[in-house]
Amino acid sequence: MKENTMKKLVSLIAVIAATTMFLITDVYAAMNQYKAGDIIIENPWARATMSSAQTAAAFLTIKNNGSTPDRIVALQSPISQKTEIHQSFMEGDMMRMRPVGVLELAPGEVTMLKPGSYHVMFMGLKFPLAIGETFPLRVKFEKSGEVEVIVKIMKAGARGGMNMDNMNHAN
Repeated sequence: MKENTMKKLVSLIAVIAATTMFLITDVYAAMNQYKAGDIIIENPWARATMSSAQTAAAFLTIKNNGSTPDRIVALQSPISQKTEIHQSFMEGDMMRMRPVGVLELAPGEVTMLKPGSYHVMFMGLKFPLAIGETFPLRVKFEKSGEVEVIVKIMKAGARGGMNMDNMNHAN
């Protein structure tokens, strides 16, 4: 009888722990969500930079919950002289990068700006990005208006291995 009660208690604690973790995850996600019309931006983040860095990248997830396509047409941040969407790609054995102009967001689709793929590129950094700090990024959509998101700065090398040493930012 005592062993059966103990099993029930352990099961109850496991359910409470799982539920709590689920709620914490939802609260964290909600705190890192930004909305402009039918567009939701989630979890914007960037990597810390060295003091001499002239460029940095940021990553985020964009959901188009609308029934029509939309596009990112402009980006702006006080941390850099120029802010654009870039795409990383392999050319032979070399990782390359190029600006994409506008980024199409298909209806009902999720677009991930992530290391090694599409990302926000900051050129002409005005100061280094330090771990734990944040900065604003204004995103303008063709149909959904504008939204300012807060980008969290994480440690160098966080969440992926995007190596920007051999990339060409001139194009």
